[in-house]
Amino acid sequence: MNRKRHIYKILHIVFFLLIFLVSFYTIDQLFLPKRVDFPYNVTDKIKGFYELPDNSLDVVFIGSSQAFCTINPYIFYKEANIKSYVFSANEQPLWISYYYMKEALKHQNPKVIVLETLYISEGDEFKKDGVNKVNIDDIPFSKNKMEMVKIAEEKPNILNTVSIYKYHDRWKNLISTDFYTYNYGKLKGFTPLEKTEEKSIEIFSVNPQPLPEKNKIYLDKIIQLSKDEGVDLVFTYNPYNANKSRQSHIETLKEIASNNNIKFINFIDSTTLKEANFEVKTDFEGGHTNLAGANKVSKYIANYLKNIYKFDANRDFTDYVEMGKILEAFDSLPKIKP
Repeated sequence: MNRKRHIYKILHIVFFLLIFLVSFYTIDQLFLPKRVDFPYNVTDKIKGFYELPDNSLDVVFIGSSQAFCTINPYIFYKEANIKSYVFSANEQPLWISYYYMKEALKHQNPKVIVLETLYISEGDEFKKDGVNKVNIDDIPFSKNKMEMVKIAEEKPNILNTVSIYKYHDRWKNLISTDFYTYNYGKLKGFTPLEKTEEKSIEIFSVNPQPLPEKNKIYLDKIIQLSKDEGVDLVFTYNPYNANKSRQSHIETLKEIASNNNIKFINFIDSTTLKEANFEVKTDFEGGHTNLAGANKVSKYIANYLKNIYKFDANRDFTDYVEMGKILEAFDSLPKIKP
């Protein structure tokens, strides 16, 4: 009898513990801000990644808004039967990209990880609190997330991984949409932009210059992680009006890529821009590519990868077909000039 009572007591404890954990998680998610407003709908992008079936992707793109505004996974499907996702967030520095890469490899076994590298020139050792929140909040709680907080915050507080603590005053401002269940990730992390703004890309003759120290450390970690995990790494520098300082870092990146047998697709290069049919007068919106520009860059990279790797066409691409229909409707809207 005593043994039965002991077992029942343990079962009761386990049962109430499970109820507590489920309730805590539900409330914690409720307090978390839902960043779902277009175009910088980072909650949609990050949570959508975790809703994918494990080991279902061929290519994972990691980086900043220069990744999610420029890389269109629908084009990768259309051009090369590639299943891909843009796992990125605004102004993402390399030290956070490293942990995104670790996070991606916990759930996916891609042929290639493509790292967008605009922030190799990041001079600040720590980003602003708002940037850290956007990049870290929606990542599920794990040892990896705690390490991300430690390296990202100037004064790390592990309790910042808990939304109830971090946003404890938010109960005053909860609205109906906080209770919604969303279908995340329909655009596979991509943000199409609709405006057309004439920009320029000036190409300078520069010499390689050392990367900021923290960037160099985490770029080395990213390269080593790719080797340890046996996944190919590709660098991209997407279309951007980069100044001389940034272009000197691009020259350094070229050397690093060459020394580590890493492919580097550089769109701050007149030949590459011409081969991609990229038009600086029509294919930008602000500091990002618009949908037309994104499609050109994506087509170029997709065909580049198709010439190196084999991708299986005999798979279910229904979600990418549906994505194409959404983008077709988006592209049919009247074009806006600022």
